[in-house]
Amino acid sequence: MMLKNLLLCLILLIVTFNTSAKAAEFEMVEYSAQVKLQWLAAAGIPEAQDFIKRINKPNFFNKDNLKDFDRIEKVNGVYQEISYASVNNFIRLNGYDNVFDIACSYSPRVVNITKNGGNYVGAELAAVAFAADGLAKQTIDKKYYNKFSYEIVPVEDEIAMLAASDKLKGKICIVENGLMIYLTKDRIDGMFRNIKKILESHGGCMITTDFVMKKYFTDTAATIYGNENAKILYDETKTLYEKVLEDNVTDDHFKSEKQAIDYLNSIGLQVEQVSLLPSDYSLYSYKNLTNEQVEKLKGLVGKKYLWVITVIS
Repeated sequence: MMLKNLLLCLILLIVTFNTSAKAAEFEMVEYSAQVKLQWLAAAGIPEAQDFIKRINKPNFFNKDNLKDFDRIEKVNGVYQEISYASVNNFIRLNGYDNVFDIACSYSPRVVNITKNGGNYVGAELAAVAFAADGLAKQTIDKKYYNKFSYEIVPVEDEIAMLAASDKLKGKICIVENGLMIYLTKDRIDGMFRNIKKILESHGGCMITTDFVMKKYFTDTAATIYGNENAKILYDETKTLYEKVLEDNVTDDHFKSEKQAIDYLNSIGLQVEQVSLLPSDYSLYSYKNLTNEQVEKLKGLVGKKYLWVITVIS
């Protein structure tokens, strides 16, 4: 009897430890997702501000706990808004009715897509997927509930990726921004093999800025705070995600754009580099910037940082 009780205690201890470890892991994923939403809300995007209010949790970072908060918030807000707006603009201009948003975080893109008649599938880890679904259902009219879903999808899991994408019928636009820096090379390989299979089945494309993320971020920072501060702000942001949120950031999987393109070609994918936004596109962030900063950003959004990835025919 004593041995039985000892084994029972051991099992309970193991279960408790595993549950706590998973809870901690999910907690960090949720923190990271909320911070990205915080930046979008700070930029002034109405649907992001609505989402952040509905989460009803304190913002993790503010002037009291982050030394360089004002500059970090402003740069990240602009950077995240440009990425968000460029994806939405590309989807609209190219007539995509089906959006597969992998590693979607708490992106308010679901609101933008469904209110314009599109279909949206957000793919995430469980903790974020459940919470994002709840946010969307609080925000979007019930008559559009059949236009979106959130799926639990590790991006290297072929079965999960294909099943989630098959919820969308017809040509598909896969969106991925800000994920690759957290993946090992093996997981990146798995993700792109799955993306190729999805595009072969559905047609369409994948869009991302991840292959030029570091240059794109530092160029954004430079337009606002000058070249001398751009690397500092990049390093501060990287430290924020890496140390505070316990995310391992790897931004050197590919040493050059050519190496990245060669890598995609080897999988059977091809790349077209296109401008982020038209120079006359108006961003919510502009109201927080000087006229000089706005003019510099109008030049930046015309650069070809958005990668459109398709299957080699």
